[in-house]
Amino acid sequence: LNLSNLSYNYGDQFRGEIIVDNNGDVLLASSTRSGNFPTPNGFDNAIGGSQDAVVSKLSPDLTNLIWSTYLGGSDDDTGFALQVSSTNNVYVTGGTASGNMNLSNGHVSSYFGGRDGYLIQLDGATSAPISGTYIGTPSYDQSYFVQLDLDDNVYVFGQSSGNMTISPGVYNNPNSGQFISKYSSDLSTRAWSTVVGGGNGNVEISPTAFLVSNCYEIYYAGWGGSTNQSGQATTSTTNNFPTTSDAFDPNTSGNNFYIAVLDDNAVALNY
Repeated sequence: LNLSNLSYNYGDQFRGEIIVDNNGDVLLASSTRSGNFPTPNGFDNAIGGSQDAVVSKLSPDLTNLIWSTYLGGSDDDTGFALQVSSTNNVYVTGGTASGNMNLSNGHVSSYFGGRDGYLIQLDGATSAPISGTYIGTPSYDQSYFVQLDLDDNVYVFGQSSGNMTISPGVYNNPNSGQFISKYSSDLSTRAWSTVVGGGNGNVEISPTAFLVSNCYEIYYAGWGGSTNQSGQATTSTTNNFPTTSDAFDPNTSGNNFYIAVLDDNAVALNY
């Protein structure tokens, strides 16, 4: 299997997501190395590097490919996750090694370096980009999940080996390798950002799930340990991750799954 330089965790090359929008249409995000991926009515019909993200929209019965588009720049890019807003616009997130992705009108339009996460808003009717932002530091960064709250604020969950911003007043574990950030619906403003994990000084877990509840609580999960160290994630571990007094299991061998819940706006660790 030909891996891109964005395959950081064990199994990253198989990531993607499928959801249903407010009209019942089916949306999917993934990655491709194919130069002939179908792109009817897409804003980008040509692969930009050796690997691009792809986003597609199909009718509810899957008989009609309404639109489909490549998403990326001149280097490798991934499409890990997507969500849809109350207005049926589509938010896509992933990782990129491209300094020339079509990311404008958002919080950060310039590539940080190393590898970056990205977040982009597409018009749900046409696939055209509306706004987008790079996410990261000059070191390794990738965004693995995106979620929206009831007000269409946008949240991302990812990995970073750099010094990600920790906003005042939020729960955080300094020197940890996972980040959570919240953006305005138009992606022009980052409301806050924090880092979570075991404080081991490295990227620690592979993100596996993310959810913002109707009560604005933030759920995140991942796994780490020796299996994940078969790839680039050579420092993967669940050691030192915080647990609360009511934790189902407060102990770890360093090779476990981990789930946590933050309060509204990440002000506290609830579980």
